Amino acid sequence: MSALELACTGSPTEIDVGRMDDQYFINAASAGFGAEVTATTHRDMKRLLGGTAYSIMGFVKAFQLKPYKGRLILSDGVVKEGSMLVMSVGNSRFAGGGYEVAPQANLTDGLLDVAFVSGRRPDNLSRWVDELRDPVNPRNKHLLYRQLSSFTMEMEKPLHVNLDGEPIKGTHFEFQCCPKALSVVLGDAASRQSNYVR
Repeated sequence: MSALELACTGSPTEIDVGRMDDQYFINAASAGFGAEVTATTHRDMKRLLGGTAYSIMGFVKAFQLKPYKGRLILSDGVVKEGSMLVMSVGNSRFAGGGYEVAPQANLTDGLLDVAFVSGRRPDNLSRWVDELRDPVNPRNKHLLYRQLSSFTMEMEKPLHVNLDGEPIKGTHFEFQCCPKALSVVLGDAASRQSNYVR
């Protein structure tokens, strides 16, 4: 009842909405290894094993892991070619379940926070771990973190993307931030600081 009361009496805030092609998301989009595991885990396996099914599929996929090759086209026309293992696009800091994917994201800044884990393997795996712990460090070599109003991805082969929980597959993706596109009641100060819409 308190949530309904808050929705009826609280002050709305205009927040950004992310868009990929003709589909929208509020929290985050992810692509690559994790999205592929989610999309390819069989429904019966999910029902029988629950969350364990994802761990098993992740273990199997890890042995078949190959980087996803393609190119990133920025809004100013700059093109970056290469490969990646995982990508996240955060409109808010957190994805479903409260997992932080974009530590500098803000629901009202007019930007998408984009993080790529490069397909180029480091000589020392601890380097990956260190960069994952500090994703915004400008000295990172394998994890790139950028704030962009829009960008386009063109992949050599179909790529799995998870859009706020919805699986999608394709080779061409256009991302854009739609500033102040939705009015929502965020709740108390703690909810505002979390930048996570449930």
